[in-house]
Amino acid sequence: MEPGYEALKLVSGWHILPFPLYVFNSTMFSPFFMYIAVAAATIPSVFGQNFTVNTPPSLVEGQPVLFSWAGGVAPYFPSIIPAPTAAALKTFPQQTTTSLTWNVDLAPGNVAIVSIQDSTGAVVQSDSITIAPGN
Repeated sequence: MEPGYEALKLVSGWHILPFPLYVFNSTMFSPFFMYIAVAAATIPSVFGQNFTVNTPPSLVEGQPVLFSWAGGVAPYFPSIIPAPTAAALKTFPQQTTTSLTWNVDLAPGNVAIVSIQDSTGAVVQSDSITIAPGN
């Protein structure tokens, strides 16, 4: 039998496992490792949320529109970027909530994308929307 491996006695005879077999008990783990295990289990529930932005149904010059998003980590940094992406057409103050109302003040015909960046640097973007002329 190879050193470091345990053997199991099965009905048909002895078989060597392809990995070391270890036995652990609760006295082998310090409280520090228990805290690490709890923290590791909690991280996905806090940071693993899907970060998404809802595409507004329309953008009309001079009309208010509500942007909303979910997930991510506050504060958020919303902006309007052109399609295809380039420098922001419009930036907004940082937000701690997950929505923002904007009175569309860009010219009709511009193709815009709602872009939201969270405090971790993650960025989500809406589909592109062409700004329609107002009444």
